[in-house]
Amino acid sequence: MMPLYIYVAACSLAMAIPLVLWSLGGLRAGRAVPAVRFESRDTDLRKVVLAQSSSERLVEPTMEALANQARRVTPKGIRDTLERRISHAGFAGRLTLDGLLVIKMALAGIVAGFGGLIWLLSPSVAGFVVTAVLSVALWFLPDLLLSGRASERQQRIGEELPELLDQMTVSVEAGLGFEAALARVVEEGGSAASEEFGWAHQDIRLGVSRENALMRVVDRSTSADLKHFVLALSQAERLGVPLASVLRVLADEMRERRRVLAQERAMKVPAKLVFPLVLCIMPALFVAILGPSLVSLFDKGFL
Repeated sequence: MMPLYIYVAACSLAMAIPLVLWSLGGLRAGRAVPAVRFESRDTDLRKVVLAQSSSERLVEPTMEALANQARRVTPKGIRDTLERRISHAGFAGRLTLDGLLVIKMALAGIVAGFGGLIWLLSPSVAGFVVTAVLSVALWFLPDLLLSGRASERQQRIGEELPELLDQMTVSVEAGLGFEAALARVVEEGGSAASEEFGWAHQDIRLGVSRENALMRVVDRSTSADLKHFVLALSQAERLGVPLASVLRVLADEMRERRRVLAQERAMKVPAKLVFPLVLCIMPALFVAILGPSLVSLFDKGFL
């Protein structure tokens, strides 16, 4: 077991990394002067700065410096992909690209600093390799988690869409307009699809046209069913087709598509079970069946 001072030094180094990066960023870009309304010539800048909260004076500049450093080492194509995944995962408004980059750099930096300190105390090739691998793995870990969350959410949207269309169909047939039916679906809430429709309803209330608001929903999603719904709705609006009939047909089509996809997944299950059966279950079964017989043969001298 390593001495206690090694852990203390590693924690100190991990806490010092953000401050060092913040200072380097400040040397390059200079300090951002807060927007202050000077009411007299005798205003004390020190009092103005100290009047800010500790978060504004320390945490926010540190996070901004870390985000700037992470942006420099992240290609633009990857940044665009991460922004789309944040939107697909439903984190728009709660998680920004800078926040994600700060999380990535913090995870990788802490492991790299802790592993580097241990390597300096007891240098070894294995320790260096393990530290490098763990740092790279933790750098990409948020990307993998975000990608999995985005795929799961887009799949949920496709599964929840038929029920939401049924609710909209009932509302429209009861005499409500499309915006009122959309608002009723949003009020029900509790699903990823209703959350996406909530963004569309908010855009419509702000003055965006219905078609553009729905196209923004398509841009924020990768669900093929949602895209099919928006395109069919736009075409029906241009041709003058009754909205309730379009919604009912779309709901039936998506429900049938969901049933076919479920059947396809069920048919793939036997093929997926072959490898666990051969690699995990069959060896244990052979040992349980042939084991006593082999022991008896060894005792009797046949083997």
